Amino acid sequence: MSPEKLLAIATLVAHYETHFYDKTPSHTSVLTGSHYVEELLSSKNHQRILDVFRMPLATFLALRDWCIDHDYPQPTRYVSVKERLAIFLKIVSEIASNRKAQERFQRSGDMISRAFNKVLDAMVELYTAIGKRPDASQPTPPRIRNDPSCGAHDPPQHIHLTGRDAVERTGVG
Repeated sequence: MSPEKLLAIATLVAHYETHFYDKTPSHTSVLTGSHYVEELLSSKNHQRILDVFRMPLATFLALRDWCIDHDYPQPTRYVSVKERLAIFLKIVSEIASNRKAQERFQRSGDMISRAFNKVLDAMVELYTAIGKRPDASQPTPPRIRNDPSCGAHDPPQHIHLTGRDAVERTGVG
């Protein structure tokens, strides 16, 4: 074999090793997702909880309790219902990418996607159980109709998305 071919093979092997074999761990924070959620919930800092979850602690705990009572989403060996809800709320409230959630919760992209989709399914189930659709025969309340940020002055352009349709249309998950 010629020296040029040997050099080419050695270069390919070195490239393969550095990119695919010799991996450096990326999720190495001391504060894992479960520890982060526990720290947040035990802090009793209501403003911090509101900033992170975009809901009061009592609402988060009620949502967690509903999920547990209905076995939806079920906890896994490594990921609690609280952490799954926190992952979902981070993505939804911050419009965060899967990669940002991976960094915050120290989890794989696949686990983040599964947690998001399971909680999304639970939210659809919750809406089905307690949600109330607007009554088309009732006029739009003035506080909404007169608020330009609501877009109520424009013709209705609402698209009702549920479950997997929402994921496919929005690309989240």
